[in-house]
This record gives sequence, structure tokens and C-alpha cells, in this order.
Amino acid sequence: MAAGFGDAQDGQWYSRAVGYLSAAGIISGYEDGEFKGDAPITRAEFVTVASKFGNAEASEINPYNDISPDHWAYDYIMTAYMNGWVSGYPDGSFGPDDNITRAEAFAIINRMLGWSADAAQASDEALASESPFTDLRPDEWFFYDVLLAYIGKR
Repeated sequence: MAAGFGDAQDGQWYSRAVGYLSAAGIISGYEDGEFKGDAPITRAEFVTVASKFGNAEASEINPYNDISPDHWAYDYIMTAYMNGWVSGYPDGSFGPDDNITRAEAFAIINRMLGWSADAAQASDEALASESPFTDLRPDEWFFYDVLLAYIGKR
């Protein structure tokens, strides 16, 4: 078993990473002792992991209409909010139990790294021509976040 998870076997492609993150206290698995490596990750789970990489304080202001202080990931979501890593949806919700999309994950990671999609767009319109993705259009909100994640900070 990798890192003590009943469903994560040693020798899997993810074993070292799971072991490291578990030992560092960044991931803890589920109450049933499993890692569930093949399961989708929710928005709350993702920002929980992301928030454990920093030492920031949680926001005392809760801008989300679907998160209450008794939610298991409340402090982590508020930490991600306070750091500007997440902004939620236009209807005022966060969607903690929704599966996170790759685009949303890229946007959060870019913000954690201090990489600005807005700055990339404003300073380098040529970046659009470097996209290898046939299904990525410049009018999508995540266009520059995906390209920044693909190319890296310039």
C-alpha cells in the first residue's frame, strides 16, 4: 500500500507522489482509508490540497452563498478566496461538491504561482498563436490560463 491507503498499491505511477503528499500532511485520504486515485476531484478537495501548500490565513468574509462555516473545507476555501486563487461563479456560489475542470485547476494554479492570464493577454497577443489545442478558442474565459499552464511563465 502506498502511504497507508488501502486502495493505493506500491509501484503504481502515483505511489511516490501520494506517499510524499501524505507524509507532508497535504493529503489524508477518505474516512474509509482509501485514496480513490481514479475518482474525479471536487472543487473543495482541490482547493484544500492547494491551500495546504501555503501558510495563509482564511478570509473572515464569506462571499459564497453555498458555503457555511460548518462545511468540512470552509477554512481552505476561504484561504483560497483570500489569496485570490478562486472567485466563484457569477451566481455567488462556489460549487464545493462539483468536479473541478482542468481549466479551473489551471486558473487556480496560475494564480498560486502569481502568473496572470490578464497580463499575458495584454502583453503578448502572440501567445494565442502558440496554442497546440484545436478545441481552445480565444473567446473562452480560460484561454490564457490554459496557455500559461502549457507554456509556463515567460
